[in-house]
Parts: sequence; C-alpha cells; structure tokens
Amino acid sequence: MTNEQLLSITEEVFGVDTTKNTKKREYVDARRALVTILRDDLGWTYNKAGAPYNYNHATVIHHSNNNEWLCRTDIDYSTKREKLRLKILELYQKQNRWDVSTIYRIFVSLLENLSPNDIDQLKYALDLVKEGKVD
Repeated sequence: MTNEQLLSITEEVFGVDTTKNTKKREYVDARRALVTILRDDLGWTYNKAGAPYNYNHATVIHHSNNNEWLCRTDIDYSTKREKLRLKILELYQKQNRWDVSTIYRIFVSLLENLSPNDIDQLKYALDLVKEGKVD
C-alpha cells in the first residue's frame, strides 16, 4: 500500500483533505484514525504508521492514546474509523498475503470494540452458518 492510496481512502471516508495543515477537529480525527489503524491493526511501527503525515513516533503514540477514548465517546468518529479500517484492510488483503500475527491483531481489535450484545449476535450468525442455514 502506498501513502497516496492510504491518504486517498482516508479523505474519501472523512471528506476532508488530510494533508491540509490545520488542527481543526475533523482533520485531526481523520489523521488519527489512519495512523492508529496502521499501528493497531496492521502492526506497523510507530514511525512507519506516521509516515503518511511525516509524524514521529511520539505523535502516533499521542493519537493512539486519544483514539480509544474517542471510539467510546464519539459515535461519528467511531463509525468513520471503522469504515476506514474496513477499506484499508480490504486494500491490504488485495495487495498482501495475510500472516497469522495480522489476523490475530485484527481479531483482537474487533473483539475489543464489540459490545456483549454484538458478540452474542455474531455467535448466533456463526451458528447459523455452521448449521448450513445461511451462506
């Protein structure tokens, strides 16, 4: 994945030019979402995750610390971040082979962000698939 592809997807999902030099909330949120997805889901180093915006490791750590709280308190941010995450993972899957550590990180990340009710619904859906009632 190139930085240009990542920036394009982020701008598409958040609707802002993330390379614009501004600290307005919608721009910072978009940048925060991208770097935390690259770090948490794909396991990139802090420096590599910050590369699309020339962030150093400290900025990525700061964004990571704020991301968890925002995901719990801001439904709009959380929804856009999840949409971005899915688009990035889809692009990653098309261009790379999945390794076990990446699959594990994605699975753990999903479980941490699901409510108990979501987990019950997921279990029910998986049971239906196992029983052959749903494809």
